[in-house]
Amino acid sequence: AALNRRVADDVELYAEYLNNVGAIHKRFGDWREARRWYEEARDLRVAHAHPVNWRSVGTLENLAQLSWEEKRYAEAAAIYRELRANYAVFGPKSIWAVNRDSCYAGVLFEAGRPREALALVRPLLERVDVRENPDIRRTVMGILAKMEIEMGNPRAARPYVDAARSSGKPSLAYQQAITSQLMRLAAEDGDEAAMERYRGELKALVAGTNPGACRHCYVLV
Repeated sequence: AALNRRVADDVELYAEYLNNVGAIHKRFGDWREARRWYEEARDLRVAHAHPVNWRSVGTLENLAQLSWEEKRYAEAAAIYRELRANYAVFGPKSIWAVNRDSCYAGVLFEAGRPREALALVRPLLERVDVRENPDIRRTVMGILAKMEIEMGNPRAARPYVDAARSSGKPSLAYQQAITSQLMRLAAEDGDEAAMERYRGELKALVAGTNPGACRHCYVLV
């Protein structure tokens, strides 16, 4: 209550406070309360015609992620569309924009709109400089591979998987995701030896992976 009184006169500070309380509820699994606080933070900024900045965009991102996890796909897609309209805050080719488009595509894919999702992700490879951002490029290739596999196009997925696997030194969590995809491709080919090899690699990777190391690994596997 004391903190409420101290920040109530500052719209930006109060909205960020509300957002952070929502994040705490989210961390503890109370999604209903998280949504209430996120929405209050968003609505406060709207009510005061507050200019868009990285904090207000962060609140929208939190709402979009929460809606995605709740499988409220239409709502999540609408928020990601709004976020796309605010890319000027960071620049249209910023890594932030690439990450958000990847998430938006994930929502579309899970909502049963795979062609729209692929159309959104494919151009991202052209927007990412692999020399400067190899992790992001690998992530995009992994997402494309996952989508192609899920759509029953293993041949289309293989170049993405092979390129992602051979580029640089990805994290253990990412190697786990890519190895899972290779195992699925081996299954599609009926290659038992390759499946066994990748199964062994995956077992070793899982043993060395921090489960919380990759926030969006579930997009890839």
